[in-house]
Amino acid sequence: MKIQWAKNSDFIIDDNNKLIIKNKESFDRWKNASK
Repeated sequence: MKIQWAKNSDFIIDDNNKLIIKNKESFDRWKNASK
């Protein structure tokens, strides 16, 4: 999974290594980066 593009404010990774994306804009960027 590519998350280099993301700023720290875009997402957090919880204790279970689950990606939590904080807002829709960040999610869209993440989706585009993952293509």
